Amino acid sequence: MKVADVAELKEELVRAVEVFKACANPVRAAILIILEQEGELNVNQITLILDEKQSTVSQHLRSLRYAGMVKGKRRGIEVQYSLTDLGKKAVSLVEEVLGGGK
Repeated sequence: MKVADVAELKEELVRAVEVFKACANPVRAAILIILEQEGELNVNQITLILDEKQSTVSQHLRSLRYAGMVKGKRRGIEVQYSLTDLGKKAVSLVEEVLGGGK
């Protein structure tokens, strides 16, 4: 393996670790699954579904956005959140792990 290949691999591994870290929290994993099921939701809708504080949900959404799994689209004063392609792949992985015990 060439040195340039190792450097590129390290960058890709850092990205993979960020994705796994984002999925490692049960609230964030639940947000991903909810968005996969519902499509687009705003923070208040997610808060009601999860029965969590709005500040907590907002922090988790920020982490998911940073990891590139969730995107936000402003509609008036609200932001509608939905999954990115990476977020959809993460949901598939989470669902596979959850179904693995069956």
